[in-house]
Amino acid sequence: MTTHDLKPCPFCGGKDVEVTNVLETEPEMAYFGLTKDNWNILCKDCYATGGTRRTALEAIEAWNRRVSDENDCPA
Repeated sequence: MTTHDLKPCPFCGGKDVEVTNVLETEPEMAYFGLTKDNWNILCKDCYATGGTRRTALEAIEAWNRRVSDENDCPA
């Protein structure tokens, strides 16, 4: 997946967002039990993250999910 597959930041609207491996950006997180299989999305404009997921694809899906998405609204 590329940054073209990511929606803008839901907090600031920034488009400079990227998929990151937590241990590559924050190696000290290994002390808390995180492994190389921890991914998140980072907005480089406001530094919001999308929460840690086990795969890059899961992180992208979580980042791209919005309350206003038709599929996320209960019937």
